[in-house]
Amino acid sequence: MRSLLGLLKYWCLGCLVCLLMLGCAGMKKGPPVAETVVLPVSKFITLDEKLTAPCGPKATGPLSEILEVAALRGIQVDDCDKRMAEIRALQPKVEAED
Repeated sequence: MRSLLGLLKYWCLGCLVCLLMLGCAGMKKGPPVAETVVLPVSKFITLDEKLTAPCGPKATGPLSEILEVAALRGIQVDDCDKRMAEIRALQPKVEAED
């Protein structure tokens, strides 16, 4: 009787191990597949007020002071160009889409 109970115990243990192995084998699906999702993102950049200020009044004057007026306009244009270059430098680089 004892040997029959021992045999039954090992038989149940063997069945349990087999069931566990079959259950675990069915769960193996391999690594998950990654999916790439492209989302458009808008990014707003806060700018310093000195960069967004108007370029200012254009230098004007009488015809007799044309050289001085032209020099002042050149300075104003250079200043405005520098500010616009700073603004362009703050913009995020956009890569070309394929």
